[in-house]
Amino acid sequence: RLVSIWGGASLLQVLLRCIDDLLQRRDWDWDFLINLSESDYPIKTEEALMKFLARHRGKNFLKPHGGNAMRFIKKQGLDRTFVECDSHMWRIGNRAVPPDIDIDGGSDWICLNREFSNYLMHSNDHLLLALKQMYKYSLLPAESFFHTVLRNGPLCQTFVKNNLRVTNWNRKLGCRCQYKHIVDWCGCSPNDFKPEDLGRLQTSGDRFFARKFEAVVNQEIINRLDASLYGELPVDTPGLETYLESIYHIDDTLTKPLDSQLTCWLSFMRLGSGQSGQPSKQEAGVLGVDS
Repeated sequence: RLVSIWGGASLLQVLLRCIDDLLQRRDWDWDFLINLSESDYPIKTEEALMKFLARHRGKNFLKPHGGNAMRFIKKQGLDRTFVECDSHMWRIGNRAVPPDIDIDGGSDWICLNREFSNYLMHSNDHLLLALKQMYKYSLLPAESFFHTVLRNGPLCQTFVKNNLRVTNWNRKLGCRCQYKHIVDWCGCSPNDFKPEDLGRLQTSGDRFFARKFEAVVNQEIINRLDASLYGELPVDTPGLETYLESIYHIDDTLTKPLDSQLTCWLSFMRLGSGQSGQPSKQEAGVLGVDS
């Protein structure tokens, strides 16, 4: 297992490791790789996705920033040197961006074909090796590395400006420097989709996934999407209005619950038992807290 942080150089290493693992598999004849998070959700059927990719087998799908290159470089901090240490991205100084390279970037949610994936892992191209070294010391490297390598490399004609996703950006709500405790920079996150966004999702063109969805925020939009793709389920279907969320892994060593998690658990326990106020001694004993 590889541990990463938001915006960290380690996130790019995780993605490259995943690509390498896929290429080493001899029992899986794959054509494209698509990275997904727990907040992504399909907005079209698997059959529709397969037909689309079959028609564009030689292409790579990435979403560029679509604006001024120098502004993008400044916004992403690509003209600064960062080092990841102790689960933090430390800014340690300025640096010059290579003058003969077309720096590009945008979303780190991508769809890459096998040919480009093989180039990324096995080519000894000086350009590729130099960019790998540069992005080891970059903030948000996964949002720019793949774009820049593809834009400047031998497969540049396969670049399609579409990462197959609809992302719910609302900069006024999602950009509040919420990652300052992790990186020496300001970061932004998309907002969650809600039921009123269904029409937008259903008329999204060549987009097959959307983000972000969080059942803990709103599960209705997820159920409505499922119904639009696969048909309505009976209202008495077990678990129709519930969801599962895993926050532990067998290899995790952190066993002490966070205060925010305890607050949520206690709230749900009170709702289930019709109680209010402080947790009972039984609840406190189960959760290992002082009542």
